[in-house]
Amino acid sequence: MKPMDEQRAPAAISVARSRIVERKQRLREAAATSSAAYLTELLAEVDAALERLNAGAYGICESCEEEIDRERLAAMPFTKLCLSCQEDLERQ
Repeated sequence: MKPMDEQRAPAAISVARSRIVERKQRLREAAATSSAAYLTELLAEVDAALERLNAGAYGICESCEEEIDRERLAAMPFTKLCLSCQEDLERQ
């Protein structure tokens, strides 16, 4: 399996990075009105997504190692599981 940065155009990586950084900023701004523990967890997920992006593993499910749907990534840019694996996890 090729890392995401070899599979998709650099423009797609740039868009994903922008969305993740934007989401991170919005989470930081929301910190004033939300539970600190919850926001800290979300920020950790966002930072992990940025690390996966830098490592070329962004968009690859950590469970099954298949590509995560673009629509899912657009809605939840920090997700680390494809929908199928997320549903399996929630059933457990």
